[in-house]
Amino acid sequence: MRIFANFFNWLFADSNKNKISIDDKILFSGICLLAIGLVMVYSASIAYASSERGINNQYYYLIRHLEYIAVGSVAGVLVFSARTSFWHKYAKVIGIGIVILLVAVLIPHLGKTVNGSKRWIGVGLLNLQPSELSKLGMVIYLSYYVNSKKEKLQNFTKDILPILGVIIMVSCLLLLEPDMGSATVIFIIAFGML
Repeated sequence: MRIFANFFNWLFADSNKNKISIDDKILFSGICLLAIGLVMVYSASIAYASSERGINNQYYYLIRHLEYIAVGSVAGVLVFSARTSFWHKYAKVIGIGIVILLVAVLIPHLGKTVNGSKRWIGVGLLNLQPSELSKLGMVIYLSYYVNSKKEKLQNFTKDILPILGVIIMVSCLLLLEPDMGSATVIFIIAFGML
């Protein structure tokens, strides 16, 4: 595991040669979870994928899962390499963008309805699910808000009430889809952060 940690330290070294420390245990846990997930996807899908009703290729879902892991890994490296100042600078834009996407899902002919839920926006061949982006976006926005207030989070009316309004608005937009799971997760994360 030290080899992976050294590689990531080399990869994320900035121009001043300062290295970002990567916890070996967390990196090892992430790699183990990815490997277990890969085995589980392959073992659960091999019979269907190789059957006549399926794709007739026993490796189809394994290859597809590997593609998702590759895309997720590249996205993870990009997010990890971004400075905290970047997220701080664009936190308001991310927060507004999340609200716009959650409203866009509810607009007829823009949001796609599947099994009675309107949770997706069709983007070419892909389907974008704003409720998943809202989890990350709310964490970034709340981190920015709490960090900008720091020791001022003492006045309920001036400091806590505005952010509670944002949390409730996002939760209500999620409940209109309906997506109770995402609304609950965002609500719990937000209150944990506050």
